Amino acid sequence: MRHHWGAEKCADMLQKLSGFYLKVAQVFATKQDFLPKQYIRKLAFVFESCEPVSPTEVRRIIDSNMSSSIRKQLSNVDYSPIASATIAQVHRGTMVGVEGDIVLKIKRPGSENLMKLDMSNMLLVSKILDSLNIRLPFDHISVLLEYQNEIPKEFDFHRERTMMDLLGTSIRSKFECINVPSSLPTASSNDIIAMTFMEGCSLSNFLSQESRIELGKTTLTAFAHSLLEVYAYQIFELGIFQSDPHPGNILIGRDGSLTLLDFGQVKVLSSSTRIALAQLVVALARDSPYAGELLTELGIKVDNAHRHLKSTVAYILFDTRMDLPEARMNPFDDELPLEIRQMKLSRIPQETFMLVRVVALLRGILSSLNLDIHARIFWAPYAEAFLRINKIRVTKEPKRTAEQRNPHEQMTRIADWMTARELPSTTKHLTPFALANIWSIEDLAALFSSKDTKKMEKVLKFFSCEERSKIQQNLIRSSADASCTKLV
Repeated sequence: MRHHWGAEKCADMLQKLSGFYLKVAQVFATKQDFLPKQYIRKLAFVFESCEPVSPTEVRRIIDSNMSSSIRKQLSNVDYSPIASATIAQVHRGTMVGVEGDIVLKIKRPGSENLMKLDMSNMLLVSKILDSLNIRLPFDHISVLLEYQNEIPKEFDFHRERTMMDLLGTSIRSKFECINVPSSLPTASSNDIIAMTFMEGCSLSNFLSQESRIELGKTTLTAFAHSLLEVYAYQIFELGIFQSDPHPGNILIGRDGSLTLLDFGQVKVLSSSTRIALAQLVVALARDSPYAGELLTELGIKVDNAHRHLKSTVAYILFDTRMDLPEARMNPFDDELPLEIRQMKLSRIPQETFMLVRVVALLRGILSSLNLDIHARIFWAPYAEAFLRINKIRVTKEPKRTAEQRNPHEQMTRIADWMTARELPSTTKHLTPFALANIWSIEDLAALFSSKDTKKMEKVLKFFSCEERSKIQQNLIRSSADASCTKLV
């Protein structure tokens, strides 16, 4: 009941504020891994169900942007939008000489000025907080500066048409099962983009179960693979990518086919950023213990974090894996471990932020589909190919010592030890181990020996008294048999 009330209030507030606040809310609306389901349902409107412009205003915009000869070619225009978002809304119709239906994307009057005002206000508040030494745990100023740099491009409909056709041609030639609309230049203007209509259900409707499409896990998995691969292609082969893959900008077909929509937010990457990202993705794909150190090559600075935690940060920022305990943590949880609360992303370069945002949106989509698929696996071949083309050697990994194994590998070994002794080994049971820096059975034995009851209670919070006693007995037995065999 409390979450329902809070979600209602939050949705009402966002409807009234509109503008840039809705753009930020789009990221949170995909985060069912830490937001209650009531919020996810109520915030779904931010993707394609924002308050629409009236039919009268739509007619006025069409009349003032199209010549009479072009207007005569249009017919069956539905003045009620099929989708309405923060910057524009789309209307279905037909046009002489165009096979099938068309779509008219119409810019919302006043939205550009409102968006600029919102961003200026948020940036001002951000700078005031900084001047007062009120520190947030991430580089909020760089994030807002990047939004301030990129969002205005969404109002340049000529640029959007160019990017849609450029990326669409490349994507269609590479992938048979991935679609992108084609623009219709003669019916387009500064305030209208005319394009071909694409069949499919918006992923937003599919996830909210408002659609009638039912797809099996195999089909959904193939769909997710296509989504991850098309982003690898855009980032590493093209160096240009659609940087707003929220569920309202993605269609899913009855056959599981993928369609990308809305190319207003397209990011062009520098060669140096692509090289740094490619090196990091390869390191992540190889589960390198040094992955966290490569964040600095992307200009990302992580303060107050040990090496294991930096590597985890690298996975969370640039991979979609959900098998890490930290990936499922709620940043608003009062019981967030001290080491996580003390950590700070003190620098996120503007250019890098849009990559982080894309990964966050993709992770939210995969989580909503109940799929734990790792982007690094699909991205690594593209990253390696990009490095080879640029004659940059992919560094071979030195042989790792036990202490250098990655956190997932370490936790797997603890889980195996638990399973072999018929003890719980689920993610829920073992997450507190990682949060308390318990990475081996030797670490666990040291905890029992320390008699630190407060820490022990946190680490073993999901184990019963009987199970705790069984762990202790097995640790004593292991110590006697093999001097507490080190498992990492």
